[in-house]
Amino acid sequence: MKEAIIDVQTGEKSTRDLSAEEIEQIEQTNQIEQTVNAEAAAKLAAKNALFAKLGITAEEGKLLS
Repeated sequence: MKEAIIDVQTGEKSTRDLSAEEIEQIEQTNQIEQTVNAEAAAKLAAKNALFAKLGITAEEGKLLS
């Protein structure tokens, strides 16, 4: 995996190879983001299911909090 580097003063563009540690950190960060997004989606789905059960819209549900 490569990283793009741009010198903002000169506009010079270059690339460099990422180290194994950097690649591992990126992969860990991506996994955490996927987990957080999945949890948020599940929470939203549960909230919407509750609103449907109560017969109210999401907008009406916001008024309850």
